[in-house]
Amino acid sequence: MSAGAPTSAREARALPFILARPQRWRVATAGVVLVPVLVLAPPTRASDHIPAPPQAKPIALKGATIHPVSGPDIPSGTIVFDKGRITALGPDVPVPDGAEVVDVSGKHIYPGLISANSVLGLIEIGAARATVDVAEAGAINPNVRAISSINPDSELLPVARANGILTAHIVPEGGLISGQSSVIRMDGWTPEEMDVRSPAAMHLRWPAMAIDRNPRARKSLKDQQKEIDKAVKQIRDSFQIARSYWQARKSGTPGFKSDLRWEALMPVFDGTLPLFVHAGTAAEIEAVLAWAREAQLKVVLVGGHEAWRMAAQLKETDTPVIIT
Repeated sequence: MSAGAPTSAREARALPFILARPQRWRVATAGVVLVPVLVLAPPTRASDHIPAPPQAKPIALKGATIHPVSGPDIPSGTIVFDKGRITALGPDVPVPDGAEVVDVSGKHIYPGLISANSVLGLIEIGAARATVDVAEAGAINPNVRAISSINPDSELLPVARANGILTAHIVPEGGLISGQSSVIRMDGWTPEEMDVRSPAAMHLRWPAMAIDRNPRARKSLKDQQKEIDKAVKQIRDSFQIARSYWQARKSGTPGFKSDLRWEALMPVFDGTLPLFVHAGTAAEIEAVLAWAREAQLKVVLVGGHEAWRMAAQLKETDTPVIIT
């Protein structure tokens, strides 16, 4: 929620939307708020941002221009929210008894933004290795859980929140199978308090398939292709092993031994956890679709800067795309 909100600072962080002044005021206010944070906050001290307490009573914001997710704008509208959730919205909404009524005439209210592919809370300062926890060692880490590494004291969370991002999809990086992502809100004492959904998805990073044909390239064309083929084979083998594990687990095979890596992939085969595959070029997307068909898995494409070149194939396979 941007600066200048009509509620208290604590209650403001619980709002499920953004309340904004006209642009010239918002930018000026941001300069006042952010500069002291950047200059004065010691990097080694825990955050002094106090999470909002539970909302004590209904609050009604009246008179603002409301911009819904869908539908036309509502001039001079009213929003009522209680216990952190919007309960009524419209041009003429009854206000519950005992509600706090705030006049926000001349302001604009927008839905909170969602960061669909983020490492907020997993990294603080890129140049300080001790504050970077975006990836585990090794290539196959389906058992990694982003929620267990999120730092609720991160100074980046209130900055994102002040700029309108109220929800974020936190995604582990590195390797081929990076692990399980989490959807969080930008407020809470602990990762568990911030958690909206964990796990949200399993993440697979398809190897880059571009070949450097420069005569001065560090590796030969043959060696580059070998590396690509090796990575693709590692993905294929891992999911074949995981599927065999899944089948053995379901059938109650004698002497069955648990493995946390393959255990984490069980919801993918059950269809209860989506598989997000990160790929960008047309060649990578084509390879992902071919592998998904072979592995009999439904995937969600993430990245996809050349997805437009594969539009027909993506439509044919009904593959969702998250452009990043």
